[in-house]
This record gives sequence, C-alpha cells and structure tokens, in this order.
Amino acid sequence: MILKPSNGEVGSEKMESLSDRILRFRPDTLLEVRKELNLDKPGRMNEAIDILEDWVQKQPHFAKKDFRE
Repeated sequence: MILKPSNGEVGSEKMESLSDRILRFRPDTLLEVRKELNLDKPGRMNEAIDILEDWVQKQPHFAKKDFRE
C-alpha cells in the first residue's frame, strides 16, 4: 500500500516514529534512514511516491494499479 499524507507534507504522526515490541530502535533511526535514502528534505518523500505511482501505472503486467485506500 502506498500512503501519502493527506496534507501533502511528510510528517504525519504515523511516519514520525517506529514502534516495535521485539526490536528496539535508536530515537534517530527514522531520521538517519531518511537521510541515507535522500528522503529527508521537504517534499522529497512525496516526490518519490509520485515517481513510484507513475512507474506502477507503466507496468503492463500489474493487474491492480491503484493502491490508494
């Protein structure tokens, strides 16, 4: 499922923390992963999602092309 914040900004509560009962993450893990993947700049994550959605639409072998809820 591809999720894009409804307000168009990266920073919804769901995307700001990692919680897991088995694994423990350092508080800065999410920020470091975003930096490593060049997703830490404003608007960059939405741009990446748009690119992925465009790529999905161009795949003739995908039976389902709309993954929005």
